[in-house]
Amino acid sequence: MISTNKRSLSKSLRNALFIASNGVCQNCGKPIDETFHADHIVPYVISKQTNVHRMQGLCPVCNLRKGSKTNHVSVKVNGVEK
Repeated sequence: MISTNKRSLSKSLRNALFIASNGVCQNCGKPIDETFHADHIVPYVISKQTNVHRMQGLCPVCNLRKGSKTNHVSVKVNGVEK
């Protein structure tokens, strides 16, 4: 698994995320291109992890609408609910 503790994405991680997203926005289902947004499902400020399993490819419209929200009611980081 390609993973990093950095918020930025390497080219290989970005390519892997595009493939994992099947080339479509994971929110609205529209096709995405090279301008897609790599979104942390759980905001980076909480998870401190950047990897394909914690991210999703979103079209710019959906990602900008989402902002720093998460669909999770609560998140556990190192056993602590946040």
